[in-house]
Amino acid sequence: MKNCFKGRKARRAGQLTGVEPERIKALVAQKLGDAGAAEEGRQIRMKKHILIAAAAAALCTGTIFAAQKLELADIFFEGKTDSVQQEVQNIEKTVENGDYRMTLEQVLNDDNKAFVVFSVEPLHEEAAKAMEGADYFAFDYNITLSPPEDYDWQSGWGVSGQDMEEYNQGKKKYYAWDVDFYNPEHKPLTLSLDKDHQISVPMESDLEQVRLEIGETVPVITYTYQSATEADGSTVDESVARVEERTIEFINVSPLSVAVRFREETLDPHGYLYFELADGTYCGNAALAPYGNSAAENTVIYSFSEIMDLSDIRAVVVDGMAYPLDGSQAYPADLPETMAPFRTEPVVLEDVSPDDGVIFIPVQQVCQQLGAQYTQLPDGSVTVEYRGQTYTIRLGKNGLQPSGRILPPIYGVMQGDTFVASGALLDLLGVDLLMDGRKFGDDGVVDWGDCLIIP
Repeated sequence: MKNCFKGRKARRAGQLTGVEPERIKALVAQKLGDAGAAEEGRQIRMKKHILIAAAAAALCTGTIFAAQKLELADIFFEGKTDSVQQEVQNIEKTVENGDYRMTLEQVLNDDNKAFVVFSVEPLHEEAAKAMEGADYFAFDYNITLSPPEDYDWQSGWGVSGQDMEEYNQGKKKYYAWDVDFYNPEHKPLTLSLDKDHQISVPMESDLEQVRLEIGETVPVITYTYQSATEADGSTVDESVARVEERTIEFINVSPLSVAVRFREETLDPHGYLYFELADGTYCGNAALAPYGNSAAENTVIYSFSEIMDLSDIRAVVVDGMAYPLDGSQAYPADLPETMAPFRTEPVVLEDVSPDDGVIFIPVQQVCQQLGAQYTQLPDGSVTVEYRGQTYTIRLGKNGLQPSGRILPPIYGVMQGDTFVASGALLDLLGVDLLMDGRKFGDDGVVDWGDCLIIP
């Protein structure tokens, strides 16, 4: 059985210690420094249709396609994918517009998400030069993936894409798109080379899925933005974590993903779900896959980092109540205190600017809060044992770079008597990190604020 889910995105405050709901809210507010009482600020609303270049690598030639077999499931998921390979549709539908030939290669989907691989090939030299000379966004600006015309936007919609450089053959380029698309009716998507050349993308799926009707109102950490005035009168934008109530209507679980439908529109919620695994341990949804989520309208969708056997998940925990996937009666969950959100101050290194996007955390202090085992070794390196996995962090910028994971380098630095590591360590552990109170002025980052860590 898998140890836990890996990655990050979207967490919940939930029931922390098995106490009553009002006490839950008090505990969460205490943990967050009463962030819920902060002045209502403006929010950045996620667009209904977003295309994000997750890996906008430079286009190149020379890779031999025959040497790299196209396996969609292996592109999007870690570990073994044998259990879903038969669900991958090999399509090979093609359209041409005189300049380019676009081919829909493979599709894998459940009710919550769609994973699409397609290729584009120039039909003449001028078109080839345009492909080679443009970056990911510029070239793919007119290539779109659209939901059905009658799509319910409350179901969420988001697209992220990457250039699959390792599959490219000559001038032919391969792309992989990850789509948040709650679609229980399995209506087809539309892949458009342009408005006159389109491919219908079938959304067939026989994957086992479980829908849990919840109907509970829960405290949720939401990550929003508000304006703040400094002592000198200048105005900055400040990120704020606040606790707000949201009603979860249902949760849909498949081997690929999880979708959560809220009654209210919810943007960037954090830390509201836990999972009770078959071995009796608990895992926060902070440990879900690093492929992101869509918080458009009322539905939030997450991908697992590995293909899940649903028998490995005993129950989904919402507000301290465990809802078994086998449909049996819900029961109170005995969540450990180490699942509670907590704060720590980031460590600022003299030779590393916060503007570089790298923060550092005191490793021993964080391990104590998480219930992880921290060990300092004679050579100055540190081991962290968490959820059955042991990670070694060495001193220096070439410390730890996990194979198969796209993460910033993880390395340790002695700050006085304190061993600190880059915040990407939390990503590896499957723990969420929010920068609460972070301020942005006209000149960039003004202050990092607190680290809000959500197991």
